[in-house]
Amino acid sequence: MVIVAEPDERRRLARRFDLLALDRLSATLRLHRLAADDGETRGVRVAGEMAAEVVQACVVTLEPVRSSVAAPVAAEFVPASRIVDRQIVSFTPDDADPPEPLVGDRIDLGELLAQHLALALDPYPKAPGAVPVQDALPAEPGRSKRDAGPFEALRRLRDAAGAREPDRQGTAKSRGTGIAGGRDID
Repeated sequence: MVIVAEPDERRRLARRFDLLALDRLSATLRLHRLAADDGETRGVRVAGEMAAEVVQACVVTLEPVRSSVAAPVAAEFVPASRIVDRQIVSFTPDDADPPEPLVGDRIDLGELLAQHLALALDPYPKAPGAVPVQDALPAEPGRSKRDAGPFEALRRLRDAAGAREPDRQGTAKSRGTGIAGGRDID
């Protein structure tokens, strides 16, 4: 079975996943009935591939970043009465996902596809040539850029902009009430 998201569905998914655009989303899926030992239907296995064309905002520059996403789709649905409540103590990324409850006689393949798209998206898309702030600033004498880290780079940006002023005790305080709320931040 082939599923192709309509323009309105793609717009809603783009909003849901904070994408600038979702130009294409499709999947080729196979559904297989799972039989129990007693011959009754134990559930349904869904397997296939999804493909998408997405536009995300660069995490450094906010420029649009276009990318193609392709990922396998796999899930197993069983009647809720067949799911045994159990506490999972530990698992690895290679372990199979637990089955999803099958409520009634329908499976929302669109939602399954949306969830797999969310997992396949690049969480930190970067535009070609985008340079993180800490790499754009010159290193302080005797320190490498890598040693400084992002917060050191932000402190130097703030200092360079003159956003610090000494208080009566000679310690530096932030002028704004942003995250630091005007409290000492050193």
